[in-house]
Amino acid sequence: MIDGATSVSERPNKVLADLSDAGWFARALSDEIRRLLRHGELTKGALARALSHLRRRFVHRAGPDLDHHDFPVAAMTYLRIARHGRRYAIDSLEFADCFHLQGPASRQRIGAGAFLPAPLPKLSLPQTGPIIDRMRQRRTTQVRDLASTALTIDPASLDKGRRRREFAPAGSEIILGSDGYARLWTEYALLTVPEAIDTTARLGLLRVVHGLREWERANLGHGKAPKPADDVTAMRLRLGAPYARGSLRSDGSTLIWRVSPAGHVRPESLRI
Repeated sequence: MIDGATSVSERPNKVLADLSDAGWFARALSDEIRRLLRHGELTKGALARALSHLRRRFVHRAGPDLDHHDFPVAAMTYLRIARHGRRYAIDSLEFADCFHLQGPASRQRIGAGAFLPAPLPKLSLPQTGPIIDRMRQRRTTQVRDLASTALTIDPASLDKGRRRREFAPAGSEIILGSDGYARLWTEYALLTVPEAIDTTARLGLLRVVHGLREWERANLGHGKAPKPADDVTAMRLRLGAPYARGSLRSDGSTLIWRVSPAGHVRPESLRI
């Protein structure tokens, strides 16, 4: 899971006119990782070569006259899950504030279907003033001095990644997400981490995101972060499940789908 950091550049679309540089970096890095995994494990050397390649592509498209804060950075969580006897071994590599949480499985079945929440007003960062000045200074130190745990387009930032191994029994819930989801227990303190794991396992991601967006909509001027809301990316896994099952509701119809461990997706039913 990769979450590109908000651009603080005066030219936020230097690579592609219709996509921010942060969005380009996240997608391009995801493509590189997918390519690497087709040929083996995600080694540090292979990832460093991929970042060097992306840096050359970025400078070629963006031009040589760049300030440090013009370069994109990202948060990332990468998990490698494998059977280890009766348990599962979870090897993780994390940068910045993408996260993964582990908890017990819920015994309650999630109800089928949930509407995606309506988008919140898109508020851009100010072009001048103390807020954007502070953010640009922070981005400069991230890129120039590697002064954070963010993944930059510089291969040297790979040393900032946090690696760990943990074990989990079959049936455990794994939740991956970006900092937009983590606001539940960070900026907003609406839930503790254990409560977030339990609530997500019982209600499902969409219903939790509904609650998050409802709070943000009711508190647009909360002042707890430079942006009143952030993009949310999240994924929920259950270890040892024979298949994944989910639903998508649109225009009054609910499509139930399932995916096998081999990654084959097929529709299961359509409810109207």
